[in-house]
Amino acid sequence: MRKVLAVDTPTLLRLTKVAPTTLNYWVSRGFCAPSVDTGSGRRATRYWTVHDVLVIRAIKRLRDLGCSLQNLGRVRELLAGLTQRTLGTSVLIYDGSDLMLLDEGSAVSLLRTRGQALFIEALVTVSIPMGPWLREARRIAEPIDPILIKNRRDQIATRRQAS
Repeated sequence: MRKVLAVDTPTLLRLTKVAPTTLNYWVSRGFCAPSVDTGSGRRATRYWTVHDVLVIRAIKRLRDLGCSLQNLGRVRELLAGLTQRTLGTSVLIYDGSDLMLLDEGSAVSLLRTRGQALFIEALVTVSIPMGPWLREARRIAEPIDPILIKNRRDQIATRRQAS
């Protein structure tokens, strides 16, 4: 596997301003998950891709705006199919009950009327531009070799078992 741009958990927490207990809760509920390495053990560092960072920032922003936990559970799956290129030009729009994705002038409902195009002028909304978050995450992320991380974890586990 080739290297991927990723951040470790402490960097992710600083970048997203999410409390560690909140992040752990979101992971346990399936709202987000580290794509590069989930870590093993209580204090193991997890590694998150740039896309993971965007998902967590979107979840935090939506939660701050009062988005329900039920709807937050769908954010990860909704953003999973989008490429970084698409995310870089997209804006999430939240109107208090529905989440929409605005890209190239069209808004599509992601929750209530999934996939249905909407007239954006009629909505009172909060917009969440993804491009600045994507650029910031790319700037901070470092190339990580997932196989190297796995091999290190395996070596540590082997040493512990031998002790």
